Amino acid sequence: MVILKFALIRSFRNPIALLASFIVPVALMLFTDLWTEGSGMFANRGYYLIAMLMMFGAFPLTNGMVRERREKTIVRIMSTPTTTFDYLSQNLIACMVPLFLQIVVICTMGAILHDWTAQFTFWIGLLYVIFATASVTFCFAWNCLFKKSEAGYTALAAFLTFATFVLTLPLSIFPSIIRNVFMIMPTYWIASALDELIAYGATMQFGIAVAIMGLFTAIFLLYGSKRGVY
Repeated sequence: MVILKFALIRSFRNPIALLASFIVPVALMLFTDLWTEGSGMFANRGYYLIAMLMMFGAFPLTNGMVRERREKTIVRIMSTPTTTFDYLSQNLIACMVPLFLQIVVICTMGAILHDWTAQFTFWIGLLYVIFATASVTFCFAWNCLFKKSEAGYTALAAFLTFATFVLTLPLSIFPSIIRNVFMIMPTYWIASALDELIAYGATMQFGIAVAIMGLFTAIFLLYGSKRGVY
């Protein structure tokens, strides 16, 4: 639990993570047009922009692991009776705490400002928690794949830029072949789940999208634990 303690402290000392996790989402919740149906480009896109912020906010939360690898602190940590899975899982909990608090704030503001029902608030909160977990574990796996932080940053920036198209634009405007390509990314599945939840509620299709994001989480975490952290 020592790893968890210091990882938590590190998470709440990161100004970029705090900005992405709290300040910007709260500001987005205040723009009514983002949460209502309309003819504008960003009408009803607030749900998707929050998911995009979670995806981008997950990476600075995991920067501490990159720093530990660069400074060789990870060598001392792994010389103790600590498995790679333990190291990753405790860092996962630490990264999820600010994201979970963000989700609580968003759901509370949604219920107060935008009249979300209790049922809708529960399901969208659950969806955001699962997507946030998938985003953090994706960053873990990415950091383990790219041992050099510079290469990792460049490749991740390109990947996230590509992934944001799914969250900034409706899925329906993309050709089917492009949507099939997007299916390899968790962003496609949260966009699909949000479409279904907003239009029809927690249907079977919504449940399938949630389950697939949970599968992504397990794959990313297992990959990181097998690949090694240093």
